Amino acid sequence: MQSAPRCRCSKSPLKSGPNSIRPYRTTRNVVDGVVFTFLDITDARRSECLEAALTLAVERERCKLAADLHDGAGQLLSLTSIKPHALGDSDKTQRGDQMIELESLLIESRRRVSSLSFQLSPPLLHYVNLVAALQWLKADLDATYGLDVTIIEEHELELEENVRVTWYRATHELLLR
Repeated sequence: MQSAPRCRCSKSPLKSGPNSIRPYRTTRNVVDGVVFTFLDITDARRSECLEAALTLAVERERCKLAADLHDGAGQLLSLTSIKPHALGDSDKTQRGDQMIELESLLIESRRRVSSLSFQLSPPLLHYVNLVAALQWLKADLDATYGLDVTIIEEHELELEENVRVTWYRATHELLLR
């Protein structure tokens, strides 16, 4: 008695091309059925969704860290950089070399904390748009490294937050590496 032809389904990666149908052969090379190959993109889509969610979660944490850095250490450094002015405001020449050095170090520390805070989570990226964040990045890279970057802006695209974040991070990494 001859058995009914069997159908076998397999998941295949993108390399095999679109859905395909081929004969199923026995060990005696007799056609005994058909093999259907399907491209299952469920896992790829799930992976894309998880990646987007992870990107946003990381960005939210960066936001919190940037705010804490700005509100905590940044404010303290600002206050500390004002103190030398109060001590020697009447006559700048009477300030010692150490006070002048301290003041310049504190000003530079404040600038660096501010820059780091913005690099961690640029508010412009979240509250304005991608182009504004990239323009700030351009100015920061120019001030910090003397790197001259040109931004050609034809028009601002309406992008989802995870896409804006990905583009910003990729641009940031490409320019710094």
